[in-house]
Amino acid sequence: MKNYGLACAIVCLAVVIYVPQPTAAVAPVGGHSNSFRKQDDYGNYAFAYDIKNGYGAVNGRKESGGHGGVVGSYYIGDIDGRHRSVHYVADKLGFRAEVKTNEPGTKTSYAAAAAYASANGKAAPAGGLHVAPHIVAPVIAKAPLGYGGFGYGAGYYG
Repeated sequence: MKNYGLACAIVCLAVVIYVPQPTAAVAPVGGHSNSFRKQDDYGNYAFAYDIKNGYGAVNGRKESGGHGGVVGSYYIGDIDGRHRSVHYVADKLGFRAEVKTNEPGTKTSYAAAAAYASANGKAAPAGGLHVAPHIVAPVIAKAPLGYGGFGYGAGYYG
C-alpha cells in the first residue's frame, strides 16, 4: 500500500510541475477594413467592403444596382492559399455568375448558369457560356414611399 501512495504522490507532483510549452501559432497583428455605401432617392444603390484580419485572411464584397438589375462580386482568401472570387449579374435575363477558385475538390464546369474556373480542373467545354451585356436603363420616375415612410420603397437604406 505504501508503493501506491508513493506512486500517487509522484504522479500528482508530475502534473503540478508540467507546464505546457506555448505553440508556434501565428499571433494576430491586427486587421483592418474599409467600407462604402450610397443610395439615391431613385432606388439606385452601391456598397462595398474589404476586410483583412490579423492573420492575413481577406474577404470583401461590392454590389450596385437599381431598377431590376444588380451587378456585384465577392472574394475570400485564406492564409493557407485558398481563394475564391465570384462575379455576378442579376437582371431581367436571370442570374449569371462566374466563380474562380483554387479550392480543393472543385473542377472547371458550367453548372446552373454559373461558370466555375478551378485551378484543379480541366478546361471548360467548347462554346462556353453566353453572358448577356449589362444594360443600364435611364431613371424615369421616383419610386413612391412605403407605408408611413417605412419599409420597402422608403427612399433610404437602413
